[in-house]
Amino acid sequence: MKQIVRLLLLCLTMPFLAACDTDDDHGLSDIALIVKPSATDSVSLQSGDKQLYALQYYTNTGGRVNRLQIKSLDTEYGEQTLLDTAYAESVKEATFVYAAPQSSKETLKVRLTFTIWESEGNKTQQTRYVYVANKQLMLQEVGPIVLYMADDKADALMFNTPTQTFIHILEATDRKADMYLEVDTLAEGGYSLSFLSGTQARFVRANSFDYASANTMAIQTVYANSVRAAKVGELQTNDIIIVGHNAQAEGILFIQNIVRQGTDNDLCLQMRFKPLQQPSSITADDTTGDNGKAGKQ
Repeated sequence: MKQIVRLLLLCLTMPFLAACDTDDDHGLSDIALIVKPSATDSVSLQSGDKQLYALQYYTNTGGRVNRLQIKSLDTEYGEQTLLDTAYAESVKEATFVYAAPQSSKETLKVRLTFTIWESEGNKTQQTRYVYVANKQLMLQEVGPIVLYMADDKADALMFNTPTQTFIHILEATDRKADMYLEVDTLAEGGYSLSFLSGTQARFVRANSFDYASANTMAIQTVYANSVRAAKVGELQTNDIIIVGHNAQAEGILFIQNIVRQGTDNDLCLQMRFKPLQQPSSITADDTTGDNGKAGKQ
């Protein structure tokens, strides 16, 4: 009888032993990610506000965390990759600053997914939710910007990295401009300038728009409900033009002055530009590796 009992116990135990002895037993105990605020903390922001997230990494595999990816998902912007960075040295912690997006909705629920990988091939992730209430924000202005005639369509203005002056010298052969100038010759010695795009950006001339008090929702509403053109011709001083891709506005510009004399390379316009969105950022605050050096990103 005792032998039968021992045999039954052995049979019951074997499946559990077999399940543990596999290549798939790398769980949260092998690599762990702690994110604060925690999943039980309620995070509510207004559009434009920022939230600091503190990240801590743990592994017991002998490997090290070598990659961090942060994504957002919501019903207005869809899925976006906010950060995807690799670590060259052992890193134990970092901070991430999330900027709440502008929204046409009264409230917006955003899911943030934090995923880390370690050098042994394991990964884990944490999910957090942010509730964003819409707030009408005055946009920060960039400028004055001088936009010259470009030698190539790949040169000129880049909406995602605006600087004070744009020249007609190419920085990279594969660079494409969101916006560049084209000359339409009306008569000898007279020029009409046009905006075109190398990235399928679209333009809406909106000279009745209140540029001084522009906010994101007003700009997006006008842009989404207007006829969006691939070219804006016969540019004039005091023109107000909304720019974007597809149905998403990305900024608004105001033309202050146009130079029409001289050679093509002398033709230029001076403008001011208000971009709609500000990027999130990540910093390594007091990140210390196993060798005592600061973690690199």
